[in-house]
Amino acid sequence: MGMKGVQFAGLGNIALGDVTGFQAAGLANYAGRTRSIQVAGLANYTTNLCGAQLSAVNVVNEGSGLQAGVVNVAGPIIGVQSGLLNIAGSIHGVQVGLVNIADDMEGLPIGLVSIERGGIQKFEAWVDSGSDTGPMISLGAKLGTRHTYTLIETGYVLASSPIGWSFGLGLGGRINVGGVFVDSDIAWRSIVAGNGFWNDVAVKQQPEMRAVLGIPIMGFSIIAGAAVDAHIPGIWKSEGEYVSSLELVPRFVLGIQF
Repeated sequence: MGMKGVQFAGLGNIALGDVTGFQAAGLANYAGRTRSIQVAGLANYTTNLCGAQLSAVNVVNEGSGLQAGVVNVAGPIIGVQSGLLNIAGSIHGVQVGLVNIADDMEGLPIGLVSIERGGIQKFEAWVDSGSDTGPMISLGAKLGTRHTYTLIETGYVLASSPIGWSFGLGLGGRINVGGVFVDSDIAWRSIVAGNGFWNDVAVKQQPEMRAVLGIPIMGFSIIAGAAVDAHIPGIWKSEGEYVSSLELVPRFVLGIQF
């Protein structure tokens, strides 16, 4: 039996059949099928959604519309998930959150980490010609969908004195062309130099842009390309002084992806 109209409750609402209208509760809403809006302080659940769910935790078996909360969980959904953690069996639309997870993503994920089953889940090791810090060897991880990824990287500046390390975080995208691929990304890298882990530490900050060509060979890929470091006035120091104008410093990159 369905419900048409409005349900209000201090604790919770339960509608075993269809809901056409509005459910609002202090704690939770439950509905067999929803053709409206569910609003709750803690959780919303419906088997089929055509409308919106607004709560800390939103769960739907399948549907279309909007889920907005802290955690959103859906089977197949057409529309938008917005929260700290978004999980979908398949989504045609947009996921906006700190972490986005989907079996199949057809649309746009916006977040710190977006993961798709069958998406980009790779490690990289590469060397580059370096900028004024010197040549660097780096390790990185790429986690993402089939077309976009989050890059987490760390590196060691070769033959540097004092010892130099780098840490970076960025976003990128992949284009497949025949049997090869092109990865391009932009990241923010911090380069830390010091005589010890805590002693006399100096930190340099720079954005970097990189594009590499990947050639798959026997389970791994050879990557080669170029990168550009941006030394920004007021942020980047050279020989103890801030640079007075923007400097673009090219680098060459060679490595493997596996």
